[in-house]
Amino acid sequence: MSPATTTPISWFASGRKCLGQSVSGDLAWVNELPGVIVVALFDGLGHGPRAHAAANRAKRVLSSKCELPLLELFDEIDAALKDEIGGVLGVAKFDIDTRSVRYCGVGNVAARRVFPTSTSLPSAPGIVGQRYSRPPVRVVPMSAGDVWLFHTDGVSSNFNIADYPQMAYHAPRTIANTALRRFSSDFDDATCVAIRVNE
Repeated sequence: MSPATTTPISWFASGRKCLGQSVSGDLAWVNELPGVIVVALFDGLGHGPRAHAAANRAKRVLSSKCELPLLELFDEIDAALKDEIGGVLGVAKFDIDTRSVRYCGVGNVAARRVFPTSTSLPSAPGIVGQRYSRPPVRVVPMSAGDVWLFHTDGVSSNFNIADYPQMAYHAPRTIANTALRRFSSDFDDATCVAIRVNE
């Protein structure tokens, strides 16, 4: 998965595993379809190999079925994880034609527009693959200059990018790496995806 640097949307994903673990249970997955950018974050329960295996199962479904509507995609991932430990999941579709962002989330994954205004898209409670019911689909407008952050709970949601005014003007690579470095815990898997709408 290579970061996008071309218009109209650029992105970068940054992540690291929990201290003492050999693999991460987090997954950042981005795919560029005609007219749509799909961004997904999955966080397998706990850490280590079992969480990593659940993340890989979610990745296989995303890779083959990401063109499905959001709720159908969640149903497919939930079904695929029934014999795994499950996890939390957020998926956003940046629609270039309609200038909108459609988002579904289950569990404690964060989806936030952090610049020029602050907007958080809430996730429904639950665990995909275990305690799951269909989440609502949130739809918000997308504008040139927007900066979005998607991150797992290994990155704190308490930081405010307004406290770091120059950060929003950097490339997505710098934003994601800075958020991970400054606001993540060593004792959890941590993953962040930064998105910039360029036009």
